[in-house]
Amino acid sequence: APAPGAAASTPDEDEHGCAFASGLGNGECQHFLRNPAGVTDDPCFCDKCRNGTTGQRHDGHTMPPGWNPSLFETGGMDCYLKRHSVAWGINCSACMQNDRAAWPDGTGSSNIGSIPLKDWAGKPSRDTVMARLAKESRFFKKPEDVIVAYNRHFYVVTDVEALKVRMPSGSSRLMSRHEWIHLMIERAEFARRQWSRHMGPLMTETQKATIKDPIPQLPIALFYAEKQRDYERISSEYFKGAASKGLRGAGAEICGKMCLTGIGMSKERSGDEHQMLAVTRHQLSHTLLSLWGSWQTRPNSCPVWMDEGLAHWLTKSIPQCRDDAAYCSGEAASPTSGATFYSTKDWDKDVAKWAASAGKLGVIEELLSKRDIAHLTEEDLKRSWSYFDFCMSEWREPIVKTIRALREEKGVREAFTENLGCTPEVFDERWRARVAGKRKSMAPTAADADSDDNETPGSRDRRSIRTETDPKLLAAKIKQLGEVKDKKTISVIVDVMAKNSDLPRETALVTLLRTKEPDALESLWTYGLAHPDGIVRAYVARICGRLRLAAALPKLEVQLEDKNWYARAEAAVACGVMKHVKAMSGLRKMVSSDPSEKARVGAIDALAMFREGGATAVPLIAKHLESSQWQLRIAAAQALGEIGSMEAVDPLIARMEQETGRVRDDIYEALKKITRDDLGRKPENWRKWWDTAKAASPHGLPGRPAVREEKPKG
Repeated sequence: APAPGAAASTPDEDEHGCAFASGLGNGECQHFLRNPAGVTDDPCFCDKCRNGTTGQRHDGHTMPPGWNPSLFETGGMDCYLKRHSVAWGINCSACMQNDRAAWPDGTGSSNIGSIPLKDWAGKPSRDTVMARLAKESRFFKKPEDVIVAYNRHFYVVTDVEALKVRMPSGSSRLMSRHEWIHLMIERAEFARRQWSRHMGPLMTETQKATIKDPIPQLPIALFYAEKQRDYERISSEYFKGAASKGLRGAGAEICGKMCLTGIGMSKERSGDEHQMLAVTRHQLSHTLLSLWGSWQTRPNSCPVWMDEGLAHWLTKSIPQCRDDAAYCSGEAASPTSGATFYSTKDWDKDVAKWAASAGKLGVIEELLSKRDIAHLTEEDLKRSWSYFDFCMSEWREPIVKTIRALREEKGVREAFTENLGCTPEVFDERWRARVAGKRKSMAPTAADADSDDNETPGSRDRRSIRTETDPKLLAAKIKQLGEVKDKKTISVIVDVMAKNSDLPRETALVTLLRTKEPDALESLWTYGLAHPDGIVRAYVARICGRLRLAAALPKLEVQLEDKNWYARAEAAVACGVMKHVKAMSGLRKMVSSDPSEKARVGAIDALAMFREGGATAVPLIAKHLESSQWQLRIAAAQALGEIGSMEAVDPLIARMEQETGRVRDDIYEALKKITRDDLGRKPENWRKWWDTAKAASPHGLPGRPAVREEKPKG
């Protein structure tokens, strides 16, 4: 049978080398190994065989030195699978148990040949795989049906039997469990190689040398159970839950620490053999991305649109699976799962139709800001797939650099502009034109460069933010800016905080807190603290405190008399955070006479940050222990405890004698901090001690006890 053509991806099409040249154990195609039942309808692993002309393809007559040629003609399937084991470096329990079929250099049952003595890790082959077989068989109702096979990249366990596998002619043939487990390793290896050729190795040599704790290079476990009940036992043991489809990221060390992580499924739930292949490719993409140069798997390092888009790309990247798709939890596993099921075919036609329809696809910022897979719609999934489907074959290196930047948790906008040379909006515009056939490639053209020259830095972002009226979309657009370095854009984001909507306001706050450029920071506080809106002045004062912007202190000191109570309170806290001594008189004034109780709380909290330096404010703060507002009494008690002056003990005990509940608890904690002692929660104990201590003090105010040194234990 002819070798199936290469997928529409440049890295695979450009390869023409022979797998045999890399040596035994690194893989070889079914043509070279002469599958007696006929090769399956899978991409041929050998690049020379797959991409070469007719005369260059393997015909089963070339073989490694020392192998017995007669076994290729008469050995049958069992001998083929032993050839396959040696060629792929597979340690298979079924091959080890079969003493009738000969290994490649043998002649038959009387001369079985050279049994592999060591596995890829240098462990005893037979003993190791049989020990794992005993361990894995316990999960299955019929343990005698289980086979374990593994090589350096994959560890496969299955009891699935009687599978119909597609042939190049379009027909199907039944495949034994033993042949299928070998085929699944071959398929997984092809998917892994595709990933590495497009994305680069999971761990580069530089990363291995520089990362303090590099990810171990251990196999990925693949579990295929006939029945769902058996898979649920496996999943509960290895994947932390019966309904789990696997684990992402490094560090799990499952299967007796032989494997780094794993995925799995049941034939009963997945459907036919072809669908199991599609699910495997999809799940492998998730797993490979989670191991790609980083231990992190949180949403910031594996954005859900990128994670799903790549998984759909890897699934559909071979012609055999072009019309297949798998859906993760939150999207749809099957029509009976209660979730929406989306068509798996003609995705290119769907995205072309949606891109041409005004308003069908939302702005790209909305897609890029989604953090939960349950929030991805059908349009999101197919759109994300289409991004990678085009870019991996037309603009691969820049998009891979962008993916790596996102894995390193760089801001989305920063990742796009630094690696693609355009903003997400421009990228989306080019994609829409590519889908519509108005451009030949996603790669930039001279016309794109001319268009970009007409845009000043950040002008497109500023227009988009100023004109957006939907709060969710506005928040999404701001979030995707990442670290803002442009002064004009800083001012536009500051203005957003004047809007009467919490989501964009809080998103603007978080975005501005990422600012690092000195010029941008100066623009932030000079523009923000002079803003006509009081809420904006308050938020910017908070930013100044969190970022320790000492240059803004003179303006913050003036803002202590702002007409807006919120702006006064946040300015007070910012001065306290930076321990601005010149502001203390203004803070004391606020504590004693500010018309807003909330602003007084802010000033009290600010003075508490000075610790012992705030002692001159103790009498003013102590007066608020008598306030009718419990929030003020709590703020006063907590602040007195932080300042630590013995002058506060008398008013604290006096108030403790009147209080109950939360306020008494806070007074108790304050007394412990000041006195560096614990006399319990009863105020009479504190009163008795205090009266005695005052009587024994020459001036009526005992000194603060020294810090007690803790005695070493043991």
